[in-house]
Amino acid sequence: MQNKKPFISVILTSYNSEKFLENSINSVLCQTYKNLELIIIDDYSLDKSFKIINNFTKVDKRIKIFRLKKNSGTASKPRNLGVKNSRGKYICFLDADDVWLPNKLETQIKKIETNKILTSSCVYFKKNNYSSFLLNIIRQILQFFFIKIINSNHNFFYLYNPIILSSVMIEKKMLVKNKFIEDKELVGIEDMLLWMELLKKKSKISFQINSLVKIRRRQGSLHANYLKQTIKTINLFTKQYLLYEKFTSPKIFLLGIFAKILRTFIKNVYIYFFNNIKKIVFVFALLYLLIFYSPLFWYLGKPLLFYDNLKNRKYDAVVVFSGPGYFKYFNNSYISRYKDVISFINKSTNKKLYITGRLIDIPEQKIVEQLLIAYGIKSSQIEVIYKELPSTYENIKNLQSILKKDKIKNIVLITGPYHTKRSKIIWESFSSDIQVSIFKTLDWPVKNNFFTRSKNKKIIVYEYLALLYNKIFILK
Repeated sequence: MQNKKPFISVILTSYNSEKFLENSINSVLCQTYKNLELIIIDDYSLDKSFKIINNFTKVDKRIKIFRLKKNSGTASKPRNLGVKNSRGKYICFLDADDVWLPNKLETQIKKIETNKILTSSCVYFKKNNYSSFLLNIIRQILQFFFIKIINSNHNFFYLYNPIILSSVMIEKKMLVKNKFIEDKELVGIEDMLLWMELLKKKSKISFQINSLVKIRRRQGSLHANYLKQTIKTINLFTKQYLLYEKFTSPKIFLLGIFAKILRTFIKNVYIYFFNNIKKIVFVFALLYLLIFYSPLFWYLGKPLLFYDNLKNRKYDAVVVFSGPGYFKYFNNSYISRYKDVISFINKSTNKKLYITGRLIDIPEQKIVEQLLIAYGIKSSQIEVIYKELPSTYENIKNLQSILKKDKIKNIVLITGPYHTKRSKIIWESFSSDIQVSIFKTLDWPVKNNFFTRSKNKKIIVYEYLALLYNKIFILK
């Protein structure tokens, strides 16, 4: 009864595949479906491949062997030769490093349809390591989804190729007028153009969700070299698109090119990360230690700090700038500025105090004012500036105009520690007769030790960016 079943021709191409040939050949000969022939095309192998194949022909008469007189440089020529010499109603292909599950042909012969390219899902393996269950599910979903849309519009082949060659079963008559293109520039992806040509001629793809094939990932293969594969795929797409499509779907074409480049980038990043995970973890751990638990940011912030020696220095007024030098919207900078003022002047001072700051829900300058009055400073000595401007530059410009009106010549400026250097630079950028001296605040940063969590990182980064911005765009 077996010979009444459709005859299947299996075409296996081999080139220097001695390590894998026995497994791939045995996976065909051990199929539960027996009415088949195995046509092996040796592409002038230089290893023991041909000898291994010859040994199999002595054991099983279903095997036919052909050997090219020189290497073709492409799998297309051996496959076309195999199709030409085949006798089966249906054709299946198998790469020499892949393996079929025992029920592959029996499962597919029940599902094969006229004018259909039948393909199935697969699992990938490298040595004894197989792709994860989750990854297999994701691939199956991608295959199923793209086969659906490609059957409606073959141009979506530009985005993703859901057909796995070693899983294909197809009627021989579909391959009589349509052959694999024998172009050395398209090695590894030459089958894609064949499928696209068949789809353009109203063929369809049929999908079996069963994983019937094991695809071997090996170093040096085209599938393993994602960059090389992407370049060749783009080359194929471009040729096919320009020669055959006549610009019918430029958006899908360009999206396909972008998708291939993005896929390659992600895979190469993943491979690099996986191969260098120990180094990467060490580098990240070292960077984390340096950033968060070392004196690094203290040294980086040190150039942002500036103060003057105020001993015996005369001044006409004190300017308190509350808020700058701190990152959070709500902070306790007003407390620090209040403590700075009372440490610098006494209750009986007759010096003028100008207070500016941020107009938050409760203005910081108002808080400082009330604290100083409570301390004993007369309210008549304090002038609060209720005008919040967008930058330190604008605030200092506004301050100078007020001080000039009041005929103030020398001031002491009290502001956040990491705001001192920028304030000094901006103040001196104005051609003004008002001299400014910077007060060293009570919350002046001190050097932290290793394993002591560093502080003020955001403030330091912000101040450097603000300095750079001022030098480029403001202080020209």
